[in-house]
Amino acid sequence: MPNRSDRTGWNNLSPTKREAFSRAISTTQGLYQDVVNRVIQQTTNRHYGMMSLLDRKPGQGAAAQIRMRAGMGATSTAWVGEGTSDGTADPTYNSVSFDYETLSSTGTITRQAMASGRGYADVLAEEMMFRLDDFNNMMDKTLFDGTGVAPIPTGLAYQLDADTTQGTGVAGALTLKDLDALIDRVRGSNNPQDMVLVSSQKGCRNLSALLQADQQFNDVTEIAAGFRVRTYQGIPVVADTNIADDCDVNVTTLAIGALTGGTLTPFFLMNRKTNWIEELTPTTIVPLPRQSANAQVFEIYWDGVFVFANTAGYGVHYFTAS
Repeated sequence: MPNRSDRTGWNNLSPTKREAFSRAISTTQGLYQDVVNRVIQQTTNRHYGMMSLLDRKPGQGAAAQIRMRAGMGATSTAWVGEGTSDGTADPTYNSVSFDYETLSSTGTITRQAMASGRGYADVLAEEMMFRLDDFNNMMDKTLFDGTGVAPIPTGLAYQLDADTTQGTGVAGALTLKDLDALIDRVRGSNNPQDMVLVSSQKGCRNLSALLQADQQFNDVTEIAAGFRVRTYQGIPVVADTNIADDCDVNVTTLAIGALTGGTLTPFFLMNRKTNWIEELTPTTIVPLPRQSANAQVFEIYWDGVFVFANTAGYGVHYFTAS
């Protein structure tokens, strides 16, 4: 009768496994096996509140072209007697363009890094995913603080810097009265599902504390990708880690001195029907031809611009967050 232990014994091992065991036993450390966690950790904390909520629309040409009609108020219409001309003014139309810009990132993974991680992860695919996270973070950050100096698109903070009529001034601590004034100032606020309130994590916590102190109960609504967030007056309230709590803003003109080094936190309100992201080329990841056997290079790129189509479709309130 055959010895059953031989089926799993030394004689039953392949030559390759015998050699591996012999090397391990001959070392001073003895026989052991490294245990490697199969998850590569990305050491960041990011919430893309602004970018994730705005619609994306296809673009064409060299820029997004928007036609705006200036509000005329009482000069456009008049009560008149029989046979009398109303004498009202003609409307004024302006053309505004938002030039498309390019966001790009090039990543390199060495052959050795890919080989060393082969046993637990596809290092190249993981790096593409992490680099895409960095890429999206830069897009979201620029949507807030883009200076508008080519090739950087204009972000919401600097768009409002040029259009201070949509700001409600600068105050100390946040109050619901100030937030209500901001909502009243923005076009379309009577349809709260089209609107979004965005601030820093600290700013959103300040609003939550106000609602608790006033014993107001806010609802929860579902936004893009199925996320559920709280609301204020039916408007989704979203935190964004790229919005700063140390903005330096002129208290009179709302002109931005800098988006760091100050003491103020913005609360933005946007109408998603009149503000969007326009894409000439959607985000694309392309492995580049090898120039060397020692590394694999890839590129991520996007062509587009942030469009603020109506100057009454956004607003901001700056306050001192606690």
